[in-house]
Amino acid sequence: MTYLINRSQQTDIITITYSGDVFVNDRINAMEEAHTLLKKNHEKKLIIDVRKINNKMAESEQEEFGVFLAEKFTSQKTKVAVIHPKKNSQADIIIDGIAFLHGCRLAQFYTLQDAELWLMGK
Repeated sequence: MTYLINRSQQTDIITITYSGDVFVNDRINAMEEAHTLLKKNHEKKLIIDVRKINNKMAESEQEEFGVFLAEKFTSQKTKVAVIHPKKNSQADIIIDGIAFLHGCRLAQFYTLQDAELWLMGK
């Protein structure tokens, strides 16, 4: 499997961790699963960890996925934290930008700890 989904019992944060070669359909499947889990939460907090992805999506795929991400996770009660690798901070930047421009409350980080702190409002 190219992704794992985890829910923290303490914080109610849903984390999607991608690894290896991850394609658009993998990302969509993970987002659909996370969206289903988040429906149960009052405050929706999602971490998307892309640090271990080997391949990069085409620009057109990134734009399409950015719109999809915004459509799934744009609401006043949803916050999305994306963790990028430090060595390649441009990876998937189009996705994040498109989602943000479409109203998704999204921020970028390099560490899990920083992402969690932002989601928890600290």
